Amino acid sequence: MNKKLQSWKAIARYFDCSERTVRRWEANEGMPVHRHSHIRGARIAAYQHELDIWFESKSSKSNELVSLNKSTYKVAILPFELRDAATEQSYIRDALCEDIISDLASLQSFTVISYSSMKYLPTDDEKRKATIEQMNLNFFIEGSIRLDKEQITLKLRLINATTHSVQWSKSYSETRSSYEALRERSTADIVSCLAISDVEGEFLSQSHNRIFNQSAWEYLHQARQESMRWQPESIKKALELLHCAQHLVGKNGIILANLGRTYLQLREAGIDCSLTPLNKVETILEQLKVDKANEYYTFMLSGWFEYACGKTIKAIESLKLAVYKHNNDPDVLGLLSNCYLISGHARLALPLIRRLQIIDPLTPVSRCLPGWYHIILGEFDAAVVHYERMFEMDTQNDIAKMFLAWVYALNNRYDKQKVLSLQMQNECAPSLAIMLARVFCTEPDQSGRQINLSQEQIETAKTNEMFARFLAFAYAHIGDSDEAILWLNSAVKLGFCAFPFVTRHAPFFKDNIEYQPLKLVLKEMKLQWDRIGEHAGKM
Repeated sequence: MNKKLQSWKAIARYFDCSERTVRRWEANEGMPVHRHSHIRGARIAAYQHELDIWFESKSSKSNELVSLNKSTYKVAILPFELRDAATEQSYIRDALCEDIISDLASLQSFTVISYSSMKYLPTDDEKRKATIEQMNLNFFIEGSIRLDKEQITLKLRLINATTHSVQWSKSYSETRSSYEALRERSTADIVSCLAISDVEGEFLSQSHNRIFNQSAWEYLHQARQESMRWQPESIKKALELLHCAQHLVGKNGIILANLGRTYLQLREAGIDCSLTPLNKVETILEQLKVDKANEYYTFMLSGWFEYACGKTIKAIESLKLAVYKHNNDPDVLGLLSNCYLISGHARLALPLIRRLQIIDPLTPVSRCLPGWYHIILGEFDAAVVHYERMFEMDTQNDIAKMFLAWVYALNNRYDKQKVLSLQMQNECAPSLAIMLARVFCTEPDQSGRQINLSQEQIETAKTNEMFARFLAFAYAHIGDSDEAILWLNSAVKLGFCAFPFVTRHAPFFKDNIEYQPLKLVLKEMKLQWDRIGEHAGKM
């Protein structure tokens, strides 16, 4: 439907931004607005279809950093088969896969599917084959790895995804102390096989990001594997391993950046909600900005740190620089998308979300981001399928349960809520996410219902924008307006400023929109929303 918008206010509402922004877009950036002469002045009108085409063009120009290159090969690396090796050594297999992917993704001629997505491939052969076909690859790489006491053997095959013929294959043998050499040789051979030219300089530019101390390399990748478990003991173990690696090689930028990211996980997981992790990350960033200021990992860590501090504009600036340096990192693309979404500027997130569907199509976070996009725009029914897919990928994930219960509540799907509630009824010591999911599984405004938070859960939510936001929604859902407004204020301080969503689309605060304490919070929210919109328009 080509809807006609007949005022600046209507156009601003359509884009979820201020009238000043759309007037500037029309004056300076060619936004299509029609003026019709009238006795009392000129009336304006704009057509939704024309605005969509213009905005897509604007987004593609400003987001060339996340677009595909015309000469791109789209490739994926399937997890290597691990032969005759103990399970605890699987991190070496994962590390080599990730390192080769990182090298290929750093080249302009490649778009590479993330390794995190490839680990979600179905185990059933037919489903696996169908999933790979849906990715529309040019090539995929499969192989096996054998780890002996002193030797590592890697066998690779490059498969044409259209014909399923073997384009190239090779076997490598290296001593266990030469993983970096194995990485460089195999990546160079893959590139040479595809006759990619002008890449020598690009490879050389990446060489200073290598870790040639073998023990430090192993510590780094073991730490990454531990941190991905998101358990208190595993995160602490990851920090120990990274400190060991740092002791061996000194102030290596890659290790420092990973150390900083792991310190932030202490707060994100609610393990240490004090200022200590933030102070440690701040110290690390000061070191990185001395002689690694323009490195990808410095921008990446800066973005995560600023997001954790609620400094959304600064986070967006740093993350955009990180994406410019390396546009194949799904974690950074996902965080930048989320920054735009929590700030109420969904359409700026759209090119990033589309890019994620290309390079990271199978992970739960990438699956749910289109749903989050629809919710911010008030399209609640369109969001359901995305959160259901996320939940289906990991039915034991507490966050996925919370998201799904919330989106069912937004859509008044009481039938679905009851089914989900039954699946959670045997949780003896529920996490904060499960407690919130249970609240959203009840019908709204149930008088007398309470949310009994532990002190630990309160401290976690005070430092976590997502949990503060969901607590605000949950308290509003059960009719406790004052507590809901307190938590909404906390979420705003941590970066949540999706003003159009809260005031126009979400059902949680509609009955209290004139309540003075809420009006004060909304005033601050709108200031932040306007500020980010103006800033994004200038970038």
